[in-house]
Amino acid sequence: WVVDMSNNRVLGFPNAAAVNHNATATKVFGQSDFTATAAGSTTAKLSHPGSVLTMPGGRLYVTDSYNNRVLVWHKPMGVANGAAADEVLAAKDSWTDNATTHAGLSRCRLDEPSALAADGQGGLWITDVYNDRLLHFPQPGLELLQGGVDGFHPAGDGFLRALPDRLQAPRDFLGN
Repeated sequence: WVVDMSNNRVLGFPNAAAVNHNATATKVFGQSDFTATAAGSTTAKLSHPGSVLTMPGGRLYVTDSYNNRVLVWHKPMGVANGAAADEVLAAKDSWTDNATTHAGLSRCRLDEPSALAADGQGGLWITDVYNDRLLHFPQPGLELLQGGVDGFHPAGDGFLRALPDRLQAPRDFLGN
């Protein structure tokens, strides 16, 4: 999987080991086809995707940065190009909310998620850039709606400082 951020899409290749400069993608998410490039906020569109992650069982997670959410396709290789996501994590009202997710600082709101990592036990780490935090979801999905999260985040005193216990706009990280 390759994030094509400026074209608001994620491209899938059948064999990552064989990808070279002449490789042709066989899957596209975030756009209806391989030539469309417009950003959008429905569950079939992306706006400035930042990161991709596959989890055991084949689920594909994509940070949809400008829509302040993470989209999930359960069986990405088994659906049509341009298919809507099966889940929307940190959505305004539900996993399948079609409206743009508004940024916010709460346990179930993101503000420009950037990077993803697996914890090796089925959990998900997300960098939440403009909320200045790194979030951990032991069971991704329901926790993002209900707020069951732990992680590294600021104390919330409103001051940005370079301290060992503070983050400021974290973009990426290396998980286990």
